[in-house]
This record gives sequence, structure tokens and C-alpha cells, in this order.
Amino acid sequence: MTNPISSRSVRAAEKALTKNALSDLKNFLDAIKGRTTLLTNSVNPDSPLQEHFQEMMIYVNESLETTDFLSDSFEFDTIAEEIK
Repeated sequence: MTNPISSRSVRAAEKALTKNALSDLKNFLDAIKGRTTLLTNSVNPDSPLQEHFQEMMIYVNESLETTDFLSDSFEFDTIAEEIK
């Protein structure tokens, strides 16, 4: 019995899911970054919590950079495959 779904269709679905997952992850990280910024600005600068908020911002920013890198790599791979 032949598979009615071509490998090209499966690859297109994988690309769409990957792109959407990266987009969702970036949106979640942006929301966390925004909330952390609000918390940082609402807490006394001398509060011990400031150190924790700064640490959270570092991790969120690093995660956003990783997400951007993966997204850029994904776009490059997509373009490279279309050229073939």
C-alpha cells in the first residue's frame, strides 16, 4: 500500500511546526522579559530581589538570542533547500 502523504508534504509540515514553535517560544520569552522589567521597576533598587530580577533578565536575554539564532538557522536551511 502506498503512503498518500508525500515526503515533501511531511517536510513542509515539519517546517511549519518548527517555525510556529520558535515563534511561540519567542513570544513567551518576550512576555517573561516584559513582566520581569515591570517587577524590576516596581521594587526598591536596594531590595535583594533586584539581583534575582537582573539574573532572570540575563537568562531570558540569552534564551531570546538562542531562539533568534535557531530561527535564523531555520530560515537559512529553508532557503537552501528551496534552491536545490
